[in-house]
Amino acid sequence: ATAAIEGQLKAFKANDWEAAARYQHSALRKAFADLQTFRASIRQGYPQFANYKSVTFGDSRCSRNGDRFEIRVLVTGVDGVAVKATYALEREE
Repeated sequence: ATAAIEGQLKAFKANDWEAAARYQHSALRKAFADLQTFRASIRQGYPQFANYKSVTFGDSRCSRNGDRFEIRVLVTGVDGVAVKATYALEREE
């Protein structure tokens, strides 16, 4: 799970929005009309994620059936601002 999160963060930082979008749940991919809309949304709404300096992983939990995994993160942007969030990873077909 942490490798997937770091993979997406690195893709954001590298301006590789196609790779970053591959980490999204299929429902989220459908919510964005195109990669440009996705990029604008992340850059505007989550600037520390789009250009992160570091990530620290915290507590995690998994559903009983293993279909959903949540992990708390502290993402620090290159601007020095730290943001707490919860990443949720869900199993898909």
